[in-house]
Amino acid sequence: MTINATIKGYLIDPKAKTITRVSLPDNKRHRHLDSMYRLIECGTVDVVRMPNNTDCWIDDEGLFKPDEEQHFFALNIGDGEPGMGGSTCWRAYVGKGLVLGCDDSETISATIDEAELLRRVRFYNARAETVEEARASVTSPQRIEEGATA
Repeated sequence: MTINATIKGYLIDPKAKTITRVSLPDNKRHRHLDSMYRLIECGTVDVVRMPNNTDCWIDDEGLFKPDEEQHFFALNIGDGEPGMGGSTCWRAYVGKGLVLGCDDSETISATIDEAELLRRVRFYNARAETVEEARASVTSPQRIEEGATA
Protein backbone atom coordinates (compact mmCIF):
# COMPACT_ATOMS: atom_id res chain seq x y z
CA MET A 1 0.00 0.00 0.00
CA THR A 2 1.22 3.47 -0.81
CA ILE A 3 2.07 5.66 2.16
CA ASN A 4 -0.39 8.57 2.60
CA ALA A 5 -2.99 6.66 0.58
CA THR A 6 -6.63 7.43 1.20
CA ILE A 7 -9.00 4.48 1.15
CA LYS A 8 -12.72 4.65 0.52
CA GLY A 9 -15.48 2.73 2.23
CA TYR A 10 -18.99 2.85 3.65
CA LEU A 11 -20.13 3.78 7.16
CA ILE A 12 -23.21 1.92 8.44
CA ASP A 13 -24.97 4.04 11.08
CA PRO A 14 -27.83 2.14 12.74
CA LYS A 15 -28.94 5.14 14.82
CA ALA A 16 -29.45 7.31 11.72
CA LYS A 17 -30.35 4.23 9.63
CA THR A 18 -27.96 5.32 6.88
CA ILE A 19 -25.03 4.06 4.84
CA THR A 20 -22.59 6.82 3.87
CA ARG A 21 -19.56 6.90 1.57
CA VAL A 22 -16.44 7.82 3.56
CA SER A 23 -12.71 8.34 2.98
CA LEU A 24 -9.99 7.39 5.46
CA PRO A 25 -6.63 9.16 5.20
CA ASP A 26 -3.44 7.29 6.10
CA ASN A 27 -1.80 9.05 9.06
CA LYS A 28 1.47 7.04 8.71
CA ARG A 29 1.51 6.10 12.43
CA HIS A 30 -1.36 3.62 12.64
CA ARG A 31 -2.28 3.56 8.98
CA HIS A 32 -6.07 3.91 8.89
CA LEU A 33 -6.81 2.74 12.44
CA ASP A 34 -7.23 6.21 13.96
CA SER A 35 -9.75 7.09 11.24
CA MET A 36 -11.63 3.85 11.93
CA TYR A 37 -11.91 4.70 15.63
CA ARG A 38 -13.24 8.18 14.83
CA LEU A 39 -15.81 6.97 12.30
CA ILE A 40 -17.05 4.02 14.35
CA GLU A 41 -16.84 6.09 17.58
CA CYS A 42 -15.05 3.45 19.59
CA GLY A 43 -11.73 2.55 21.22
CA THR A 44 -11.39 -1.05 20.03
CA VAL A 45 -12.43 -2.68 16.77
CA ASP A 46 -13.10 -6.16 15.50
CA VAL A 47 -13.46 -7.29 11.91
CA VAL A 48 -16.27 -9.31 10.33
CA ARG A 49 -15.28 -11.12 7.15
CA MET A 50 -17.73 -10.95 4.27
CA PRO A 51 -17.55 -12.56 0.83
CA ASN A 52 -15.55 -11.11 -2.06
CA ASN A 53 -12.67 -9.55 -0.11
CA THR A 54 -14.94 -7.32 1.96
CA ASP A 55 -14.59 -6.59 5.69
CA CYS A 56 -16.91 -4.82 8.10
CA TRP A 57 -15.10 -3.21 11.05
CA ILE A 58 -17.25 -2.92 14.19
CA ASP A 59 -17.08 -1.62 17.77
CA ASP A 60 -15.66 -4.55 19.73
CA GLU A 61 -17.20 -3.26 22.97
CA GLY A 62 -20.56 -2.02 21.65
CA LEU A 63 -22.58 -4.23 24.02
CA PHE A 64 -20.88 -2.62 27.02
CA LYS A 65 -22.36 0.79 26.23
CA PRO A 66 -25.50 1.95 28.08
CA ASP A 67 -28.73 0.60 26.57
CA GLU A 68 -29.82 4.01 25.27
CA GLU A 69 -26.58 4.24 23.25
CA GLN A 70 -26.97 0.81 21.66
CA HIS A 71 -28.25 0.76 18.07
CA PHE A 72 -28.26 -2.39 15.99
CA PHE A 73 -27.83 -3.50 12.43
CA ALA A 74 -27.83 -6.93 10.83
CA LEU A 75 -25.39 -7.98 8.15
CA ASN A 76 -25.71 -10.89 5.73
CA ILE A 77 -22.23 -12.42 5.78
CA GLY A 78 -23.32 -15.44 3.71
CA ASP A 79 -21.99 -16.17 0.25
CA GLY A 80 -25.10 -15.23 -1.67
CA GLU A 81 -28.86 -15.12 -1.90
CA PRO A 82 -31.18 -18.11 -1.44
CA GLY A 83 -32.30 -19.51 -4.76
CA MET A 84 -29.25 -18.07 -6.52
CA GLY A 85 -26.80 -20.82 -5.54
CA GLY A 86 -25.67 -19.18 -2.31
CA SER A 87 -26.67 -19.02 1.30
CA THR A 88 -27.55 -16.26 3.73
CA CYS A 89 -26.12 -15.87 7.20
CA TRP A 90 -27.52 -12.87 9.09
CA ARG A 91 -25.60 -11.61 12.14
CA ALA A 92 -26.47 -8.70 14.44
CA TYR A 93 -23.98 -6.03 15.51
CA VAL A 94 -24.11 -3.09 17.91
CA GLY A 95 -22.95 0.38 16.91
CA LYS A 96 -21.58 1.62 13.63
CA GLY A 97 -19.95 -0.57 11.02
CA LEU A 98 -17.25 0.42 8.53
CA VAL A 99 -17.18 -1.55 5.28
CA LEU A 100 -13.78 -1.70 3.58
CA GLY A 101 -11.97 -4.04 1.23
CA CYS A 102 -9.13 -6.43 2.02
CA ASP A 103 -6.29 -7.79 -0.04
CA ASP A 104 -4.49 -10.56 1.82
CA SER A 105 -3.58 -8.77 5.09
CA GLU A 106 -3.96 -5.18 3.81
CA THR A 107 -7.00 -2.97 4.24
CA ILE A 108 -7.95 -1.36 0.94
CA SER A 109 -10.84 0.62 -0.52
CA ALA A 110 -14.15 -1.21 -0.57
CA THR A 111 -14.87 -3.02 -3.82
CA ILE A 112 -18.35 -4.28 -2.93
CA ASP A 113 -21.07 -3.28 -5.36
CA GLU A 114 -23.31 -0.65 -3.73
CA ALA A 115 -26.50 -2.51 -4.68
CA GLU A 116 -25.11 -5.65 -3.03
CA LEU A 117 -24.22 -3.72 0.13
CA LEU A 118 -27.76 -2.35 0.34
CA ARG A 119 -29.10 -5.94 0.09
CA ARG A 120 -26.78 -7.11 2.87
CA VAL A 121 -27.73 -4.54 5.56
CA ARG A 122 -30.84 -4.29 7.76
CA PHE A 123 -31.58 -1.96 10.66
CA TYR A 124 -33.81 -3.01 13.56
CA ASN A 125 -34.88 -2.36 17.14
CA ALA A 126 -33.25 -5.05 19.27
CA ARG A 127 -34.92 -3.62 22.37
CA ALA A 128 -38.42 -4.47 21.14
CA GLU A 129 -40.72 -6.03 23.72
CA THR A 130 -41.99 -8.84 21.46
CA VAL A 131 -40.71 -10.80 18.47
CA GLU A 132 -43.50 -9.29 16.37
CA GLU A 133 -42.45 -5.78 17.38
CA ALA A 134 -38.82 -6.57 16.51
CA ARG A 135 -39.80 -8.00 13.09
CA ALA A 136 -41.97 -4.96 12.39
CA SER A 137 -39.02 -2.66 13.13
CA VAL A 138 -36.73 -4.14 10.43
CA THR A 139 -35.90 -1.65 7.70
CA SER A 140 -33.62 -1.78 4.69
CA PRO A 141 -31.44 1.13 3.60
CA GLN A 142 -32.74 2.66 0.38
CA ARG A 143 -29.62 4.47 -0.85
CA ILE A 144 -26.01 5.26 -0.05
CA GLU A 145 -25.35 8.86 0.91
CA GLU A 146 -22.38 11.08 0.15
CA GLY A 147 -19.96 11.50 3.03
CA ALA A 148 -16.71 13.13 4.02
CA THR A 149 -13.13 12.35 4.96
CA ALA A 150 -12.56 10.97 8.46
